[in-house]
Amino acid sequence: ISTFNPKNRIGLHMLTYERESPEDVARWLDVLHGVVDAVVLVWTGAPELSTDHEIARSLVARSHGAVVHDHPLDSNLAAARNAGIDVLEAAGVDRALFFDPDEWLPSPTADVRALRRMAESTRLGWLVQVANYTEGGPPTISDSIRMSAIKLRQNGRVHESFGDAIQAQQAAGVAPRIGYAPFLLQHRGMALGAVRTAEKL
Repeated sequence: ISTFNPKNRIGLHMLTYERESPEDVARWLDVLHGVVDAVVLVWTGAPELSTDHEIARSLVARSHGAVVHDHPLDSNLAAARNAGIDVLEAAGVDRALFFDPDEWLPSPTADVRALRRMAESTRLGWLVQVANYTEGGPPTISDSIRMSAIKLRQNGRVHESFGDAIQAQQAAGVAPRIGYAPFLLQHRGMALGAVRTAEKL
């Protein structure tokens, strides 16, 4: 993808639990295998798993050299994501990247190249636009910072963001440079049927 540069290493952190498909997690790790330098799967689900879940989780993690880090959700998404960033920072990466299992890249090969170019920039973070599919009708579009400098942490119990971290940079006299990723991330999490969507909410 590019000449190795030890100053733009990317770490992937992903929240997982027993209702997520191991195949979705494995798909992401396959797609990002050539671009990420460390992977942590933050397990937010039940501490005791069925044998099938435990085997699937272990196989997915081991096949990609990922670390599984247990962190109860405790109704706080930002804290769970930050737990993953902490593990990545200890691993020595420079950029923290996150996606959810029920998301996908529209053009994986080109989009993975874009991720590497993004990591090589001096920007503090990168916004990704997300197409959120629902039952019927066109998707709604939202955006969030999905790649950030490893020093940043998220805030927000439900709608997590880097708002506080960016404000702290501004208060310190630093003008945070944020860019937009050149792709539209796809998300099917709200198109799972009425019952499953209600459970997710």
